[in-house]
Amino acid sequence: MLGKLTSIGSGIKAFVSYFGVMLTVLESVQELVKVFEQEDPEDDKQNGEKKKQAVLDTIEVLYEEGQEFVGVDIGKDKVLAVAERLIDIVVNFYNVVGIFRQ
Repeated sequence: MLGKLTSIGSGIKAFVSYFGVMLTVLESVQELVKVFEQEDPEDDKQNGEKKKQAVLDTIEVLYEEGQEFVGVDIGKDKVLAVAERLIDIVVNFYNVVGIFRQ
């Protein structure tokens, strides 16, 4: 019984750790989307994929450089996959509420 509880406790700690990392990724995505949106002089959909790639490239650099200081047990591919999905969610939300004009 104690072994099962220890296993559950480890799983909860791992999830909390994962969730914390992903919230940090979300906050980074939100800020980076705003930065790259502001820097787009044409502010049109033609540059949408380039801005998205710029955010992903930045997240990748931050991940790689951050590994020197903090070992993250979540692989870079997973972080980038989540970041890509979050970019779409954030941009769509900002468009809906009028932060970004389409």
